Amino acid sequence: MDATAPVGFVLIADDDIEDIEMLTTALKDAESNVDVKVAENGKKVMEQLQKAAGSVAEPYPCVLVMDMNMPKMDGRETVVAIKGYEHFKNLPILLFSTAKNRTDELFAEKWGVHFVQKPDSMQGLNEVAHVILNMCRAKNETV
Repeated sequence: MDATAPVGFVLIADDDIEDIEMLTTALKDAESNVDVKVAENGKKVMEQLQKAAGSVAEPYPCVLVMDMNMPKMDGRETVVAIKGYEHFKNLPILLFSTAKNRTDELFAEKWGVHFVQKPDSMQGLNEVAHVILNMCRAKNETV
């Protein structure tokens, strides 16, 4: 894959603007060609994905990075909804949570998605950004 080619876009679903800004910065620092789109909750994620499914011009994200706890439709509900659609079932998803608990990890395992505790340092966030970008590259290679 061409190192200068865009990796696609990452869809970040989170209701915390500071978390969005920090992750976006880490992604852009790691890969200047990455585009980032934002949804403030799971309902908005589903709207964006359904719009992409109904349009040839509207691309899918290469990775969905989603907070576990959001208003209207949380990360768990959104994962279940996404996995119910044939169009979306192979979309790479990384669930983010401030708390690390075994229930969330088991949920992620059951649904075949990644789970990461939100890092508490910029270095940790940079490491997560590289994981996300590697997920994008892997997704692009299978398309």
